[in-house]
Amino acid sequence: MRALIWVMGICALIFLSLFLLKDEIRRQLLPNVIAVQTKGKANIHEVRIDWTHEGAQDTLMIYRAGEDAGVNFEAAGWNTFLLYYENKRVGQFDQFKTSAMLPHTYLFEIDITKNDSIYTNLKIVGENSN
Repeated sequence: MRALIWVMGICALIFLSLFLLKDEIRRQLLPNVIAVQTKGKANIHEVRIDWTHEGAQDTLMIYRAGEDAGVNFEAAGWNTFLLYYENKRVGQFDQFKTSAMLPHTYLFEIDITKNDSIYTNLKIVGENSN
């Protein structure tokens, strides 16, 4: 009987831990992913991406110099991505997310042509890829 109580207690602790850490586990298994593709004369080390959402007071830097900053950026509602090249804002992209828990892949493209024109684009893969 004691062994059964110990096993039940351990199982209860495991399930409680999984319940309390479910959001962190989901972030590890299904994260938001940032990818940047450069074309033409664009240098990936000069690209920076900031993120904010409609309820935020400030922006978060989520990508810089060819590397993901490792910051969690999740919010329901309007999400805004600010694309910078050589510290100048060259693009702004908005997305409406119905839930903060939905993972997406964001593919930013920046193309600098021979006459120094800058073209930007964002492709979103995920449930709210509007």
